[in-house]
Amino acid sequence: MRSAAVAEDFPMHATASDRRWQRRSFDVRVRVNTAHGGRMLVVPGRSRDLSPGGLGTVLTLALPRGTPVIITLQRRGRELDLPAVLRHRQGFRCGFQFRALTAATLRMLRRLHAQLPD
Repeated sequence: MRSAAVAEDFPMHATASDRRWQRRSFDVRVRVNTAHGGRMLVVPGRSRDLSPGGLGTVLTLALPRGTPVIITLQRRGRELDLPAVLRHRQGFRCGFQFRALTAATLRMLRRLHAQLPD
């Protein structure tokens, strides 16, 4: 399965100097949507940090590394769906890497990221 291979392409614990983008604190409710056993599974949680390349979360259910998901978050009264893959996890803390974002979504994430405190 390609999504599992994507997760394995990266080191398990990247340091701040290894990252393309700085993480910034970002605390909002999220829903993580994924297929499980032929059904759609919706896992609630909260975000911890954001970069234009991914999102750190705490979820109510531990998902396996490599799981492809759609992360839904609220921003200014609108829902934003972000395709991602679970890149690493430690217990219920998960790090997702965004995948296949549109140019408009990436621009919006970069603007949002720039507005967040360091």
